[in-house]
Amino acid sequence: MDCYHLEHFKHSFHFAGHFISIYGYDNDYAYIYDTGKKYKVSLENLEKARFEKGPMSAKALSYTVKKKMKMTPIVEIIPKALHEVATGFLNPPLKCFGYLGIEKLGKEMLNWLKCTPNPKTDLLDQADMMENAGTGGAIFRNFYRDYLYECLDFFPGNARLSMGANLYKDAANNWTEIARLIKKTAENKEIKYLEKASEICLDTAKIEKEAMQHLLSI
Repeated sequence: MDCYHLEHFKHSFHFAGHFISIYGYDNDYAYIYDTGKKYKVSLENLEKARFEKGPMSAKALSYTVKKKMKMTPIVEIIPKALHEVATGFLNPPLKCFGYLGIEKLGKEMLNWLKCTPNPKTDLLDQADMMENAGTGGAIFRNFYRDYLYECLDFFPGNARLSMGANLYKDAANNWTEIARLIKKTAENKEIKYLEKASEICLDTAKIEKEAMQHLLSI
């Protein structure tokens, strides 16, 4: 859904690729989990957020899982899932996605101190998003790293899968360091921390590209 319509966001901005979990509702509000915290959102704004148009919007997509439906064996699903993710990552539709997006971030963050009117607030928010709240940093890599290691339970000894998991472990550590350096920039307003973060970011693009190349062939 689109963040713009969710009351708990301090700064309203349009991003239609946001996800939340709903654990209850009444006549007026839906009660939700968002980035590890509980909030409530009016049903009117929830509907607006679900049906908002824009890049990465899900078009109000929903799933129904039936308990007795026959499930495809997970050993058949995992290679397909890995291949689909790797294909999208290695062949991004725009330069702001996949490994190209990481490269672009590494180059553009060098301008952040010049661009933001409030470096302390804006850069701290960006670092928190990377580390704790969004898919564009350490939090997603930690999830994906753990997922890949769990896949090894179904494909023991698979060298390419093991390599992909280990590389994403390195990538996750790099994103944590990138977020730390962005926080240091916010506190000190010194470009040297962003320069180091940029260097690590460009290296991480190579790491993740290599990881996905391994996963593509599984």
